[in-house]
Amino acid sequence: MRSRLLAFTALALACGGEKPAVKTSSSPRPPAWLAKAPSSPEALYFSGAKEGAASLEEGKASAVESARSQAAQYIGVEISAEHHDVMSTEEAENKAKDTVKSRANAMLRSAELADVYYERISRDVGAGTIDRYDVWVLLKLPRAEVDKERQRQAQEAQQTAAAGLTRYREGRDQEKQGNLIAALARYRDAAGKAKEVAGITPTGDREIATATALLRKAQDAASAAQAKARRAIVVAPDWVAGAVTQALSRKGFNAQTQSDTSEDSALAQA
Repeated sequence: MRSRLLAFTALALACGGEKPAVKTSSSPRPPAWLAKAPSSPEALYFSGAKEGAASLEEGKASAVESARSQAAQYIGVEISAEHHDVMSTEEAENKAKDTVKSRANAMLRSAELADVYYERISRDVGAGTIDRYDVWVLLKLPRAEVDKERQRQAQEAQQTAAAGLTRYREGRDQEKQGNLIAALARYRDAAGKAKEVAGITPTGDREIATATALLRKAQDAASAAQAKARRAIVVAPDWVAGAVTQALSRKGFNAQTQSDTSEDSALAQA
């Protein structure tokens, strides 16, 4: 009996139902740019949207931020945000990124709000009404300024990649001279610069043509140099060398004993 009563109550509620939501829009029909952004030789357009905003102003502000985010990605602000290397010169990297972002942000702040379209959904709740807003905006940026900024970023990226290649070659020279620590520092710096830019960025070198190739070379060279730098040959009697070798191994050195060799021979092997 109780289950039948519950079923009847649910059916009555379903039949009575709530009043349907009422939708009103800012124009009789949605603008064409909702489906496809307009194209112009003089300007670039970016759209953004916000659904279910509590107010029109809130929806408009969120939609503008969404459009600015799309414009920023097109300009290239996020191009170097994917990588982070604690061994590289972080202060210089962050300063370069901040410079790019400040230029792009100034451009985005000057973007023109070309159009706004919204739909208001009103629902009766109790004795009152709740409104929610779906908002779309269209931002307009001067094409010439955007293209100039993208070209400037591409040029700066190529300069960074070329500087990384120079550091890599300096590392090779230092390694040939036996300066492993100096070589290791330069390899790490080269890898850090390669990570700052997109992988396809050209270095200006025929053999190591891109930042991706430079990163791979620098990381491999750094690993090899680090292994050499942490290699130790202990020249001492066995009863002494054994304890020293164990202590060095705990510190990460690749240590081996040679009790029947001279110091000069051991240095040549190292």
